[in-house]
Amino acid sequence: MNHIERQRIERLNPAILLLGCAFLFGGASQEDVIRLAVIELVAVPVLLWSIYQLGISGDWRSHVFPIGLLLAIAIIPLFQLVPLPPEMWRQLPGRGDVSTALKLAGVAQPWAPITLDPESTLQSLLALLPPAAMFLSVIGSGDRERRQLVSACLIWAVLSIALGAAQLAGGEQSALYLYHPTNEGLPTGLFSNRNHQAIFLVTALPMATLWVIGDRRDRWRVSPAVSLALFSLLIVGAIATRSRAGLILLGPAIAASLALAWKRDRFGLGGRTFAVIVGVSLVAMIAAAGFLVANVLPRFDLNQTPELRFDTWPQVLAAASNYIPFGSGVGTFQPVYQSVEPLSMLQSAFWNHAHNDYLELWLETGWLGVAISLGFMVWFVRGAFNAWKPGRDGEDKSLPRAGTIIVGLLLAHSIVDYPIRTEAIASVFALACGLIATHPGAQRFAATAID
Repeated sequence: MNHIERQRIERLNPAILLLGCAFLFGGASQEDVIRLAVIELVAVPVLLWSIYQLGISGDWRSHVFPIGLLLAIAIIPLFQLVPLPPEMWRQLPGRGDVSTALKLAGVAQPWAPITLDPESTLQSLLALLPPAAMFLSVIGSGDRERRQLVSACLIWAVLSIALGAAQLAGGEQSALYLYHPTNEGLPTGLFSNRNHQAIFLVTALPMATLWVIGDRRDRWRVSPAVSLALFSLLIVGAIATRSRAGLILLGPAIAASLALAWKRDRFGLGGRTFAVIVGVSLVAMIAAAGFLVANVLPRFDLNQTPELRFDTWPQVLAAASNYIPFGSGVGTFQPVYQSVEPLSMLQSAFWNHAHNDYLELWLETGWLGVAISLGFMVWFVRGAFNAWKPGRDGEDKSLPRAGTIIVGLLLAHSIVDYPIRTEAIASVFALACGLIATHPGAQRFAATAID
């Protein structure tokens, strides 16, 4: 073990502070300049420190492909912010109405960027700082530091559940809700949205499993009894949100977490841990069954609770076709959608996101965003394959396997929501991507993909 590796094991990961700020101030997707500024300011030194560590260790060479993807993601809003001369800007798809309006108003046509809302695009660019810092910190850390971050996420999950319980006790007018508007009368915890509280607790299940099957020498590892109690608490907490997406993803999350425990048991823990986790999971589900039937299942009756988000998707697709190939600009969904929203769908509430991140990405970034997304999917699938295939005797793949579960759950949830657009969950997503990237097979692919 070299000097750098010893330092990695001994120090406390500075990204823990960033993670805490993300949960305290980044539980909403709505713009809040002060809260976001706090997270972004904390992210800057973590980002610089992580870049420095990767540079002096040379570990960046093992992660060229995912680091390249990260840079490409940042380049999109930068590209959309570059001012263009009026003659070129007017030729861009979707800009005709704006150009005509300026002419009718007698306003000289200025140089303008690709994005329709430069301020929102700039804010979206700055919002990339925390997840970028988290990802680089994880790939530049040792296994114990990565487990510190996983443990910190679980601590925040418990705090979010406790806050949610207090919110329920306080009723709809509880002063404990951190954001407004929010889902009054429901346990949103550290988030403004019950769906985001639910998916965070669901993604914490594989993290709780890591506590059960972790390295016995790890000081961040607790007793199996505590881990199993947390496993049950996360299940009940997710159900209590009454989130349909959370409930649908709960089953796959439990199954994947059990598969994680089963795979790890093959390397020396025996079948007892797996059996206990299965038993506790079933007990927790049975205990929550009464609440589930009475309060959650009626939400799946679309006759009682119509799902309007599906009705907006065709409008988003139609709007996106007007801005190909470069998109309308990152962060411009709201004004663009309002410009095409049918009068028959107008309500007192407004749509701040498409509730389908893939459609919103297509609208805002066009072909560039699609290309980067496909690159990420290729990297993720290859990393998942390498993480879950049998390894050498004694090789512990539990961290990258847990990462694949978390990323898979968030990608699935993004079909009907926008979890990664909150800084808190974006940080969890970046942490999980970092866990995947640290697997030797994923690193070999990263190097060969560029060569």
